Amino acid sequence: MRLDRFPFYQSPIVPSADDARRLTDLYCDPASMRPYQGPKLCGGFHPDWCLEWRVGEDTYRALICFGCDEIMSFGPDIDLYCDVTQTAFHEMIRILSPYRKNRPKSEWER
Repeated sequence: MRLDRFPFYQSPIVPSADDARRLTDLYCDPASMRPYQGPKLCGGFHPDWCLEWRVGEDTYRALICFGCDEIMSFGPDIDLYCDVTQTAFHEMIRILSPYRKNRPKSEWER
């Protein structure tokens, strides 16, 4: 399936309640993000994960690219593109890596 023009698996991966809380805390912490620093030498934004949540009838998505440490957030009242700090980046990898399915390990997991 496509989410905001990027390919993802059709079936969502549901994290544990504890992991969902930790991801929410990271995403909502301003210290986890920094202003977008411009294009990286990794081949362009290619998200590895989509965090999705709903508030009432509205759907929000945060697309995370571990290749360039960037995050794109979309929703009815949000359109944000920024870099993820190294601390948040490593914490996201630690939380999300166990949920990977049907894909070989990438450089950031080795």
